[in-house]
Amino acid sequence: MRSLYVCFALWVLPILAGCGTESVESGRRLGYTIKNSHELSQIAIYYIQYTAQVGQPPQNWEELKTFIGADGAGIARLVDEGNIVVVCGKKPSLQAIIAYQKNANENGDVLVVRGNRRVELVAREQLKQQLERW
Repeated sequence: MRSLYVCFALWVLPILAGCGTESVESGRRLGYTIKNSHELSQIAIYYIQYTAQVGQPPQNWEELKTFIGADGAGIARLVDEGNIVVVCGKKPSLQAIIAYQKNANENGDVLVVRGNRRVELVAREQLKQQLERW
C-alpha cells in the first residue's frame, strides 16, 4: 500500500510542478496542496458541465452545489467550511480562475484551478490581480 502512495506522489508532483522541471523545493511547496488538487479539478469539471448544460456559468455557489448534488458532498463540505472558494459568474477559459484554496502555503502561494481544469500555484498578490482581470 505504501508503494501505491509513493507511486501516486511521484506521478502527481511532477505534473503539478510543471512536468518535472521544478526543483525539489517546488515539490515541498506543493506537498500540502495534493489533497485539494483533486477537489479543485472536480469543481472545474462540474463548473464546466453546468455552463454547458445551462448555457451560462453558475451565478452563485448554491446553484453549482445543487447541480453537483450528493456526488460532490465532499467538495461541497470543503467549500461550505471555507477551505475552497468558488468564483461564480465567470465563463470558463484558459485564464479564468474558477476556484482556489483559501489559505496560502508558507511561501504565500495559493492553489487555483482555471477554466481548462489546469491546477497550479499562484502567488497571493497575483491571485487578486487575476481575479480582477479575468
